[in-house]
Amino acid sequence: MFGLQNNNDMTQTKKSSKSQTPANEQFNKLLQKDYQRRITEKKELLKEWRKAGEHGLIQDEANPAYLFNTTWTELLVKIASGQVDATFLAKMELVNRGLDASGKWVGFKEAEKLHFS
Repeated sequence: MFGLQNNNDMTQTKKSSKSQTPANEQFNKLLQKDYQRRITEKKELLKEWRKAGEHGLIQDEANPAYLFNTTWTELLVKIASGQVDATFLAKMELVNRGLDASGKWVGFKEAEKLHFS
């Protein structure tokens, strides 16, 4: 939902670190630290969206915090595992509506060029 990286990437790093040089191990530790920092930032943003919703500053339908509330668990699992690309589907919906990345009407052909070229 928030561009979170698949945790499998970090697992692969941990598994292969036994045969790595100290420099590679240090780099992998930095990657893990950066990953954790980005997750923390995204969780804070989620809290802000929820608070904004509670105070009526964002309608529920427009609030990213509630984007997947009505999505079936099976579909969420597929999105989280990378089997379903939610970003591609969102871009496809913009194309189907003839909109550019800012939501401005540009026509169907132009929207497809903008999103997939």
